Amino acid sequence: MDRADSSEFLLDRQRIDLWNEFGWRLASIDCCISLVVGKRRSATHVQKLNKMSLTNLSEQPSCDAYNLLANAIDLLNQQVWCWGCDVMRAEGNWLCEIGFDRIVPPEHRKDCSSVYCLDLPNRRKVILRGFGVYYSDQKRGGVYLPRYEFSPKFKSDPFLASPPWSEKDLPRLHPPSRSQRSICASLVLDLIDWIRSYEFCVIEKLGVEYRRLTLHDWVSRDQTFIPAERIASEWRRLSFQVAANFDAYLSPNAR
Repeated sequence: MDRADSSEFLLDRQRIDLWNEFGWRLASIDCCISLVVGKRRSATHVQKLNKMSLTNLSEQPSCDAYNLLANAIDLLNQQVWCWGCDVMRAEGNWLCEIGFDRIVPPEHRKDCSSVYCLDLPNRRKVILRGFGVYYSDQKRGGVYLPRYEFSPKFKSDPFLASPPWSEKDLPRLHPPSRSQRSICASLVLDLIDWIRSYEFCVIEKLGVEYRRLTLHDWVSRDQTFIPAERIASEWRRLSFQVAANFDAYLSPNAR
């Protein structure tokens, strides 16, 4: 059982501020994904999100930039938890079962978890980590979404020099410039579509009851909760919001 790999995904509230780890990669039959290391959520941000009620995201207001971003963060935060549960699946590591490569850390990085990576058609790739997600396309570049920020960071060169064992392994990433925003937005939308397809696959192959069970402990941690049967549709809804107002998801200095 890959408990070491999944532990970075399965965090409780008391550990969030101390958590600066979490990486692994996810892929479906025709997709490639790999988790990348993500940043800590600030204590202030944690307090703000903990004030949100345990309710379906579709019932929360989404008219202003703060709510758009908060909803996206909550959705990605829960999704990363689900990926960790899929690694720990009693019947076997679901990510490996659907085609992900599990890259074990070298001896000098044994303090880090494995990286999960999946190559997608048309030379695309997804890298999943407990602190965020990296998605790349050899023609367009790469985009990194931090788990607790959901503020896209763009990279014109899609390649990573080494697997992201930790956040320190990531290159310097920046919000897209005005001329890069269209490309960056297209990458974010592609990634969201991949995640939505992944959740459809989970429900189709493993059943909605399996996903509900993976969320049992998530609900008990008093996190904002998206029901299992609505996860895929919430990702679809987010894709419409990103397409309509991409600037709302950029860091304030980049808007």
